[in-house]
Amino acid sequence: MVGGRYHGFEEAATLADHYVNGDGKTLNINPKVYTDSVIVSDAMLALKSHIKELSSRKEPVSMIRSSDAKFLDSIHARHLKKGTRSVIKQGYILDNGALLVEQSNQRLKNSDHRFYLAVNTTKNGDNFLSQWKVESIYDFEPFDKGFITDIPLAKGFILRLPDGLSHYLTKVSVAKDFKYIARWQDLWK
Repeated sequence: MVGGRYHGFEEAATLADHYVNGDGKTLNINPKVYTDSVIVSDAMLALKSHIKELSSRKEPVSMIRSSDAKFLDSIHARHLKKGTRSVIKQGYILDNGALLVEQSNQRLKNSDHRFYLAVNTTKNGDNFLSQWKVESIYDFEPFDKGFITDIPLAKGFILRLPDGLSHYLTKVSVAKDFKYIARWQDLWK
């Protein structure tokens, strides 16, 4: 937690702190960590194009997720897929609709490296009001999955921890998995 704050990963530090001190309660986090992301910005533009298309056909535009099959199969999602983008600088959308953050974005990568984007939109005349949301679970995989989390300590030094160790903390009542949410809105045409 201290290292995360020291390196400017405020959200990652807040999430880690809540894991051991939050009693499993839902946590709201600053949406800026998502809105500053390349893949989130690009996915928002693609979803807006999709919403405009749906609206022009008089189809519902409320409660759309990046995982919706209709969106994933649309022309709007095509340029977000793996193989068309740099994983380092742009990130991409996975086959299941989860957004994989651009790996150069350490602030978001250390907070939430893979997540779904949801949007609830209303239309008033030519204007659209979109309520965006990322809702995730802060949890870790057990030892048998073999996942490792790299924690940057100092320049050139990384602490590699098995996710199983963090998962084990929930089994001995030191930590609790929890839901966290980021919300933002925008008005657009």
